[in-house]
Amino acid sequence: MRLETEYYTLICGDALEILPSVKDVDLCLTDPPYELTSGGCTEGGLHERIGADPNNTYSNSGNLFQGEIPAWADFMPLLYDCLRDNAHCYTMADSKNQFEMQAQAKAAGFRFHNLLYWDKGTCTPNRWYMKNAEYVGFFFKGKASSINICSSKQGLYVPQIDETDHPTEKPVALMKHYLTNSTQPGEMVIDPFMGTGTTGVAAIRAGRRFIGIERDPRWFEVARQRIDEEIASEQTLDFFA
Repeated sequence: MRLETEYYTLICGDALEILPSVKDVDLCLTDPPYELTSGGCTEGGLHERIGADPNNTYSNSGNLFQGEIPAWADFMPLLYDCLRDNAHCYTMADSKNQFEMQAQAKAAGFRFHNLLYWDKGTCTPNRWYMKNAEYVGFFFKGKASSINICSSKQGLYVPQIDETDHPTEKPVALMKHYLTNSTQPGEMVIDPFMGTGTTGVAAIRAGRRFIGIERDPRWFEVARQRIDEEIASEQTLDFFA
């Protein structure tokens, strides 16, 4: 399924198949799926992010997502190729996956700006210090360009607020902070692992256009509804005049 308006392009499908046809995007901002690890637990113990999943999407290997999880080595080159020259890219990871994220970003051609972190205001159980932060690799393609608000700090505190029941949903305010720092109004933002559309809501709210890809039809429909509701809000329409 593919939906297009003057504000967005939303595609229900596999990002690995769709991304090769996408070019000259101004920013990539995404929270890709990756394997999670338990918090040093045995059966019945503590999990790093969430407990038992009633939909059985949380497997013993730590897979919160339906289907096979794409490898960083498979999608990082696609993110690089879909961006215009001198564009920024933000990809999210936990404390363990951030090493592979950085390695594969470099292999794909990205250059490294900074390792950012999000303090979500809540802790997840772990026997080796409870985890209250997630990490954001901040990369760029081509020549380095400054963010729009240079006083922004490496760490950002944004309380976790769940608007849907997606297990890894991010706050709209978090995504808006990153995309407004790396784009201008009217530019195009892509999230190839869109989930419930938080990046899309943030993009529309900030007057940016959006490309979202999500392979799970259930979350795709949630994302479409959230983004359409944001577009219907009068406070966002002036950005696109």
